[in-house]
Amino acid sequence: MVRHNLMAILATAAVGGLVASVALAQTPSGRTATVTENAPIYLLADVSRVPLRVLEPGTVVKVLGEEGDWVQVQFEDVQWGRRAGWVQRSLLKFNAWVPPPMYRPEPRTATATPPPPAPPSPPLSSFPQAEAAIGWSFVRADTGINSRLGLNGSVVGNLTPWFGVVFDASVNRFSGRASGVVDWSEMMYVALAGGRVALRQFRTVVPYAQLLAGYARTNLNFPGEPARHDYFVIQPGGGVEIGEGRMATRFEASWCRLSNSSGPWSQFRFVVGVVYRSAPRGEHRSEGW
Repeated sequence: MVRHNLMAILATAAVGGLVASVALAQTPSGRTATVTENAPIYLLADVSRVPLRVLEPGTVVKVLGEEGDWVQVQFEDVQWGRRAGWVQRSLLKFNAWVPPPMYRPEPRTATATPPPPAPPSPPLSSFPQAEAAIGWSFVRADTGINSRLGLNGSVVGNLTPWFGVVFDASVNRFSGRASGVVDWSEMMYVALAGGRVALRQFRTVVPYAQLLAGYARTNLNFPGEPARHDYFVIQPGGGVEIGEGRMATRFEASWCRLSNSSGPWSQFRFVVGVVYRSAPRGEHRSEGW
């Protein structure tokens, strides 16, 4: 009697395991959903955070997981590539799973494939966390003396899509000949800090304006009369960055006011350089970086 009961239990367990394995094998692995209205997508399931993107109605996303009223999805970012985030369940319509079509190789043709359409401009929620730039600096003083030999570098920490903190440093060399016979030279070192306002409405062009203040020192090398002067500096200006992704080209123009006990003087500065951008703020490098 006991032997028959044991055999029945084992048979029931085997049949149950077979049914479970068959059901698991039939579970679809490519589940998708369609956005029904403008849907902010977040790095975490938290509406108080800045969204990574705002997906448009009709966008199809891949479902990775579910948690309460939130759904984790995978989507294609027009600027940064494939990424993952969380969307509220009420903004999605889950699609019926369709098995993938059978592979049938097509004969090769000589027709050229048309280029894909240009992606739309990214929303304000995607902006680099930091930017570093280096470039050539040209300075023209109000005395008519030019410095064509200069170096400029800057670092920007972006706190919001439109505002950042700037640290800027430059060095320029002036030279000439006094009375046509005496050669002289002067080195100018400038260190500044301040704020920058940027307009990130376009994909490849980012115009900006900034206001910097700081310190400058000049070392004059004149035969028999070397001199050193310190100045307080105020420098308003602006520029434009051209490029998308990690690298861009920067053009910047500024008016500089230098003041000390001997009186003020001014100069114009023009900078051309390259910019390196970090990953978007709020994201980790392992997510598409």
